[in-house]
This record gives sequence, C-alpha cells and structure tokens, in this order.
Amino acid sequence: MCGIAGFYKNNKDITTSLAENILKKMTNSLSHRGPDHSNYWYSEEDNIFFSHSRLSILDLSSNGNQPMFSQSNRYVITFNGEVYNHLEIRNKINKKKEIIWKSLCDTETLIESIELYGVQKTLNMIEGMFAFAIWDKKNKQLYLARDKFGQKPLYYGFLGDSIVFGSELKAIRCYKNFSNPISKRALGFYLNYSYIQEPDTIYKNIFKVMPSELITFDFKNQNSNKNFLIKKEKWSYFLKPNINNKQNKKVSYYVDKLDEILTNAVKETMLADVQVGCFLSGGIDSSLISAISQKISNKPISTFSIGFVEKEYDESSYAKKISNHLGTDHSELIIDSQKLYSIFDEVIDVYDEPFADSSQIPTIILSKFARKKVKVVLTGDGADELFGGYNRYIYINKVYLFLKLIPKSLKNKLSYFLFSSNIIYKIVLKITYALSISKYKIPQIKDKIDKFSKILRNSNSKMEIFFSLLKVNQDINKSVFHNPINLDNFFTKEIKEILINKKISDHDKMMMIDQNFYLNGDILHKVDRASMSVGLETRIPFLNSKVYEFSQNLPSDLKFNKGYGKWILRELSKKYIPSDIYLRKKMGFSIPLDKWIKINSKKIVNNFQKNKEILIENGINVDIVNLYLKEHVDEKRDWSSFLWNIIIFERWLNNKTI
Repeated sequence: MCGIAGFYKNNKDITTSLAENILKKMTNSLSHRGPDHSNYWYSEEDNIFFSHSRLSILDLSSNGNQPMFSQSNRYVITFNGEVYNHLEIRNKINKKKEIIWKSLCDTETLIESIELYGVQKTLNMIEGMFAFAIWDKKNKQLYLARDKFGQKPLYYGFLGDSIVFGSELKAIRCYKNFSNPISKRALGFYLNYSYIQEPDTIYKNIFKVMPSELITFDFKNQNSNKNFLIKKEKWSYFLKPNINNKQNKKVSYYVDKLDEILTNAVKETMLADVQVGCFLSGGIDSSLISAISQKISNKPISTFSIGFVEKEYDESSYAKKISNHLGTDHSELIIDSQKLYSIFDEVIDVYDEPFADSSQIPTIILSKFARKKVKVVLTGDGADELFGGYNRYIYINKVYLFLKLIPKSLKNKLSYFLFSSNIIYKIVLKITYALSISKYKIPQIKDKIDKFSKILRNSNSKMEIFFSLLKVNQDINKSVFHNPINLDNFFTKEIKEILINKKISDHDKMMMIDQNFYLNGDILHKVDRASMSVGLETRIPFLNSKVYEFSQNLPSDLKFNKGYGKWILRELSKKYIPSDIYLRKKMGFSIPLDKWIKINSKKIVNNFQKNKEILIENGINVDIVNLYLKEHVDEKRDWSSFLWNIIIFERWLNNKTI
C-alpha cells in the first residue's frame, strides 16, 4: 500500500524547479501511507509529474520502488494497492512474449500487462484493490483508475488549467496557490449523512475517481476550448439487481460453495512478504475471516481487538473467546473515554475533509495498536452490505407494516414524546431493559430508540424509512444550515434507476444502495484513512469479485431468515466458531459520544465562538447549534450525532485555516 500523487502542469508561472519542489511536498504529505521509500519522476517536455511513497509488502527490495517504467519505456506508473492475482496475470504474459522480470512485485506485472493488453483489458483481469496513474509517453495520455469497490482512494481536480491528483486531499493542497472554495453541495450532504458522497469532495472542482472508473486525459488530440480531452468510463458494472432469487439447491450446497470461494479469497489476500494479521471484533464477519486465515496458516496468526471500559460498547470478551477457540496469537487493548478522545485532534488530519462516522476513532486506535506488530491486516468489512447484515434490513419491513396502522398525527406525537424529554426517554429505556431477557439484550438500545423516534416521522414507504435512518437528523439541519439542500438532488442516475425498478425488492434496493454508495463513501473511506495514517495495509476478502457475484445470486432467504441477517454466514460459521457468537445480535463499532460531548462542552462552545465568523460564512447558524448543545448538556435531548458532525466540521475549518 502506498501514497501516489502528481500533476499535469499547464501553468507558465510554475517553473520546472518550482514544480519539482511542489512534487516533493506532495510526496512528503503522503509519507504516512508509504514510510519505506519515496521517489518522484517528471518529464519537462511533457509537463507531467509523478510521485510515490511506498509501503513495501511484495518484493521488499528496491526493485519494487516507484514510479516504475514498462520495459519498452512507453508507460510510467505510480500505483497504490495490491493485485492479488498478479502471478496468474504474469503467467499469461509469459505465454505471449519473452520478458525478463526485474522484480517479484505486482506493480511490474500490472504495467507490463498494460503494455501488452492495454488499460481496459488489464483492468478487467485484475483481482485486487488499487488506484493508479499512468502516463503513456507515445500517445500523450494520462490515465487515472480505481478498483471495483473503491477500496483505495484517488482524488483529482482542476487548478487553473492544471490537473492535479493524489491519494489524499492533503497532497492536492500542496499545489501552488491552492484556494478552492468549499462546496456547499458537499457540505449539505455531509451535515445530513456524516460523510461526503462520491464523486464530490469538500472542495469545488476537486473530485474522487469513482469505483470502477477509468478517466483518460488526452493531450495529443486537443479540442478548441481546452488543451486536453477528457473521457470517463466504467470498466466494470456492479449495479446489477438480483431478480432471480429463488432457492433451487440445498442449503448445504450454498454453504459449501461460499466456504470454498471465501477460503480462496482469504488465501489471495494473505499473499505478502511480511507478516499478515486480522482485526477481530468478536462479530461474525471478522471471526470468519480470522478462522479461515488460521485454517490456512501453518502457525498462529496475529489477531487484534480493542475493548471499552463502558460495557455497553465492549465486545472484547467475544473476541477473546474466538481467539482461544481458534488458537490465534491475540493482542487486546482496553480503553476508556479519556484514551478514546486523546487522539481526537489527530482525527482531523487523518480524514482531511469532514468525516463524522464516530467509529473512526476506535478504528485509528486499533490500527495503531496492530501496526506495532504487523504491516498487513485482514478485515471483515463488506459482509453487511453483501449479505444483509444491517439491522435496518430486518426491521424496516416489520416497522412499516406496523406503522401503516397508526395515523400520522399520532406517530408525530409519539415521536416527539420519545425524543422531547430526557426523563421520559430514560423511563422508556428502563422499561425496555426490564422487559429484555438477559440472553436477548439488545446491544446499544439507546441508539435504537433514537432511530425508532426518527422512523415515526418518516414512514410513508419502506425506502423513506431507509433514507431517514441514514440521515443524522433531517429536521434540525434545516434550521442550522443556511444553504438548504434538496437531498433528492444527491440521488445519482444509478440510485434513481434502482428506486424506480419494480423488479427489485425493497430489501435488494437498500442493499444495492449501500453496496454502491455507503460502502465506499463511509466504510472503506474510514478504514483506509485510519489504517494508512500509520502505514498499515488493510485487505478485505469479502470484496473479492467471486464473493460479490456469489452474494448477488444468493436466494433471499439465505440472507434473511428467522429474524437474522447474513443467514448464510451464520450457517457457515457453524464450521468455525461457537454458536453464541454467530447467533448474537449485531453490535457495531460505537463509542460513548454523548458523555464525551457533555464533559467537553465548555471547550466545544469556546471553539464555536472562536470560529463563529467562518462557520457563519459557510452557512452554519452557530446560535442555534449552541442551543442544541445546551439541551444536550442539560440532558433534555440527546443531540450527540448531530453535534459530532458540527464539531468535526468546525475543527476541520480551524485546522484548514492554521
């Protein structure tokens, strides 16, 4: 895993010497992604500049350093990622032409494949996670490409007539006189959903290359308006609905098939010349990946987990039980709220645009903890989106059918009743806990009551409930943000096609939207930035193409059954882990936000006041935000999720202006 950056310079004010200094700054800004080696290359004649920061995983020698040239010297590449099937591709190349390989690394395989087969065909051959830039010296073309799911990031943008790209925004900000204004569209989406939907970024005219996207900048065939032509195309399509979802084989067939496919996926992702470990939360997904990894390995694998002093958020006992069952070399870190937020200021630098999924903090801590021992870890991400693991998939249908029977006015009153008074809220909470048998305690029940309150106000359809659950709070954002955004405008063409397709069930619509937007915009963004901030590579076996294709053709009752999601993963887990693990309710990687905000409320208010002017400039009504903060501190309402979004944005603004 690495950091890549560069630019096409079309600015006469930037001399080659200055451009080289900019390139060095870009390289240094990404040193955390690639601490093992850094280098850069440029062509003064073609005005193209590439840089690379390397994290050595395959072929640790200098032969794997980048930027790298094809043997004909036609192509130059700066590459971030791993091609798991590169040896298979290399064998195909060997059958077509004689070649003297200089290294054992996948980057060389990739660039020689592009030399032989072209960019498009090579992309369709790759199994892996990646983002890369390639310069074609012959045709004067710059290619930017990203993997199928968007596991690896790639930003690009237009600064004057120049094109700039990088693994993170901090590299792009190194370019001379960077001053792109904040995108109000992106900010509006962030305030509602806690992340910025791709391809937008927080800055105008700066974008993310989309998953499965190939962008070609052609400088040889120019038009009259620009000094280059742009072509954007999808090299792979993952928006295919599963219409035929009837079960026509025995359950055991599907379980055995998934076992085979997932085992092969884990084998591929364990390919490395350094030690590989696993994140182990104690949930089904990471437990399965750890179990299969241990089955493959001839020695105890390293597993890592963190736990919380607050028992409501702690899964460490489950992780430890799995580790003992599997015989892994387990490392555990127990933290309290003070430790949890000691790294708060680091968060803004790690996620260099506003990002407010609060599980970002424990993810950073876990990454730091694992990096002390390994360079690569496997994770269980992607399983929820592919196999129906989110609780919302299970409960939306039941809740919708129930709420259809209740008049709208009564639903609004009930919602207000639940959410208006903290005293009432605590009574409801105590009653719910009292009625729950200890064996069937609902994890983080407080959060679920808040969500139910939100659903009560937005229950005209199943999809309306779905989108309301994804939002932080649609009602308060209207009064806080002075630049109201019609969130329907954020629905891409692909989302609209999903929503109007009558052949797709609501369950599948929800999962498709999560797979193609929430997964890359939130989950993969969170994990990549957290892990790469400390030079740790995360690999995700569930996002193997064959696993994905299997999930898309899986009968619905093998995803949702008997009140559980991920049913087939639970069935597969019977081969590997204890029953009390695969039958327990989904918990999630949450943290005690509400308590921390109360403890730090004075500091938060001071920060809001110090940056009040710039917050107002960006459309934030600071006075109303402070009222919500006071209500939260006085325990009249729990505004923690909403306040976290504003706190992160304010700290990002402060960091940006230093």
